[in-house]
Amino acid sequence: MLIDHAAAQRIRELREIRGFSPEALAAAIKDASKNAPWGERGAVDAHTIRRIEKHGHVPGPRVQFVLARFFDLTPHELWQPRRSRVAA
Repeated sequence: MLIDHAAAQRIRELREIRGFSPEALAAAIKDASKNAPWGERGAVDAHTIRRIEKHGHVPGPRVQFVLARFFDLTPHELWQPRRSRVAA
């Protein structure tokens, strides 16, 4: 499993700056996905957001893309090669 604590911290900061709880962020992403060009990629649930923030979990490419685009970033601006691999 890959972890990236720097990305986890950045996502938490971006979420908190906007005043969202993980549930509110998940709802906002779902709402935004209805009209956004990236919307066909789906949404992200609150459980996944918590897992990323708490454990540094690096999600799959779809979730990386959706989270990054919601915050007007690219996935590589959040998740960078500095991440590390841990035993599952």
